[in-house]
Amino acid sequence: MPLLDFPPEVFQSIVHELVTTVGVCQAWKLRGVCRTFANEIYQDVFANQPTSAFQTKIWISIVPSGHRILSSNIRLYVSNRGKNLLDANDFLPNKLKSLSRFLRQEVGVGTKGQPQEIEDIIWKLFKMSTQELTVWDKLAGAVAIAEVGLVQSLLSEIQDAQGRTLHGDIFDCHLKLAVKFRHEGVVNAMLQHLTNHHPEYSSGLKMLVNEAGSLFELAPAISEAISLKHSSIIESLVLYFEQHGFKSSCDTYHLWLRAALETGDVSIVKEVLKIKTKARSKVIKSNFVLDCQMGDRNIVAALSGTGRMNPNPGHWYKRNFSPLLAAVESRNPKIVKVVLDAGAEIDYGSESETPLAWAIVRKAENIVKVLNKHHSRANLGTTSLWEKGNRKIWEMLRHEKIAREGVDFGEWKGTSSAQKKPRRLS
Repeated sequence: MPLLDFPPEVFQSIVHELVTTVGVCQAWKLRGVCRTFANEIYQDVFANQPTSAFQTKIWISIVPSGHRILSSNIRLYVSNRGKNLLDANDFLPNKLKSLSRFLRQEVGVGTKGQPQEIEDIIWKLFKMSTQELTVWDKLAGAVAIAEVGLVQSLLSEIQDAQGRTLHGDIFDCHLKLAVKFRHEGVVNAMLQHLTNHHPEYSSGLKMLVNEAGSLFELAPAISEAISLKHSSIIESLVLYFEQHGFKSSCDTYHLWLRAALETGDVSIVKEVLKIKTKARSKVIKSNFVLDCQMGDRNIVAALSGTGRMNPNPGHWYKRNFSPLLAAVESRNPKIVKVVLDAGAEIDYGSESETPLAWAIVRKAENIVKVLNKHHSRANLGTTSLWEKGNRKIWEMLRHEKIAREGVDFGEWKGTSSAQKKPRRLS
């Protein structure tokens, strides 16, 4: 009798015996037999196998295969342990169950969904082990289901506390959680609570984090909001940041700006640029080069100017870099024009390192055209430089030279054998 023809309960027993006998790691490889086999193995591994079953090591890898299987499905496994304990310690599933019961009692089953829906949300909060259910845990649950009234009530309880112990919590930074779940009303309620009840922390973010615990950490919340591209939440967090005179560290700020640039959203970039930082310049070379390569002229315009990316940062030319050279390297004439309009000097650098020279060597005809059109007094260089371009660039520069000085160097005669390859930005 074929195995798949057995009654479901018999087939499940056979699969359980197989997984128990050969081990989780070997059984996991057998999922490719068929879809039914794969489903039953998956179910048995996470519903019926004890934690000790995942400790078998495959020595091909440094990390145990069983550990990888368990870690990639930890929420499902923990959820199942709440229904069937096996050899697991029961304090964590019991705590999560207690949180689920608390939320149902406080807000009512019909308010935010059925009990199972609430439990599904609670499992998403899982982070690490802890002990009894605390007001901080209750707050995390209220944040997850977007109960603003309950959040405010729990915050008032925390107001009387002496400060949070940062050890033994199973949930993430509460403000970050509100952002992660996209609950803008909860974010605003938490920021308002902080403004009303913790004005003594307005002197700086470092004191705020050390004294009040991770509930009020703005840095991870801002990072999360940027990654989610949630403009209105970013605006609220940045406004709070500004109003309290906070300054971010250089590294944190530059990471925020890079993440904002990668979203491709100019409104998010502009919000991040409002943040005060200890950095000397708000826009570093790598971030500016990144956006030039991405080709968004609105973002490049936002990055350029006083207090951001100086279009003529003198000493940087000694390192073969300037905003205009970065724009030329992008080969995008619109980006070049934006940087020129920001005030970039077209002839900065030696003859071989001017923006025009870079464009010629890279045979970027459209960039050469923009540079000549933007500034009629630009240094056209010598014919030895022109030879590093192509026929079209030669003729363009030749006619420009004739128009300016009445000097004709003749027609294109080919590329010099001594032509050098263009050097990229370092």
